[in-house]
Amino acid sequence: MTRLAIFAATTAVSIALLWVAPAIGLIAIAVTLIIVPPWGRTYAERSVISGIVTLGAAAIIFPRAGSTPVDAFTARAFLSAVAIIAVLLYLVPRLKNTPLPRPRITDAALLVLVAGLTYWLMSAYLGATSEQLVSGLFFSGWDNQGHFTTFANTYTAHSTTWPTTDGSIAWNQWYPSLHTTIWALLEYAGGATGLARTELLFPYIQWNAITFALSVAALAWVASDLAGRITHNNASRRATQSAGFLAAA
Repeated sequence: MTRLAIFAATTAVSIALLWVAPAIGLIAIAVTLIIVPPWGRTYAERSVISGIVTLGAAAIIFPRAGSTPVDAFTARAFLSAVAIIAVLLYLVPRLKNTPLPRPRITDAALLVLVAGLTYWLMSAYLGATSEQLVSGLFFSGWDNQGHFTTFANTYTAHSTTWPTTDGSIAWNQWYPSLHTTIWALLEYAGGATGLARTELLFPYIQWNAITFALSVAALAWVASDLAGRITHNNASRRATQSAGFLAAA
């Protein structure tokens, strides 16, 4: 019960920060979902599972062309609910004694990978004007126009259902827009409200870079996990961890 009380208090603080200091709270919620949930044998594995659970919940609650509003309230309420459910899982008898994982070098390496790759991808755009941002995005990939449009439309329409001038069906009904819906939700959850389309250019680059870095880190974790499982029965604990780290690298 002591562990549950500590996790509940930590989660409550993170949720409170999300509502009163959104930018800090968003980071606190992310850290909470890495540490608190009773799933995963390592912190990296907990991160991957928490990410998948959050994406799955978002796909159900905020489906493309859906009716759930996408705004600051729903974004923060959604993340708060995910964090609360993660804590409540400790009330399940089989999960209540789930221990915290031991930090591993692979966990730290993947964290450095995410931070370094995110900064590297964003660095070319730091301090750029709107015109330079648009030019850079077009030169780095024409498909940016489609991804930015879905992100900006969802953000400005406060919905995954976009209005059209002639009343026809909007193209997001077939476009796979879960990632851009998540970006809009995170932008609102972080406290950025009332932004114009040009002001959404750098946030688009930011969330794009973070998503790419997290995807690469998830693949690195898969390699690490497979290597650890293969060597687990035939090597020492140190050798197993070393194999996992090398595979991730």
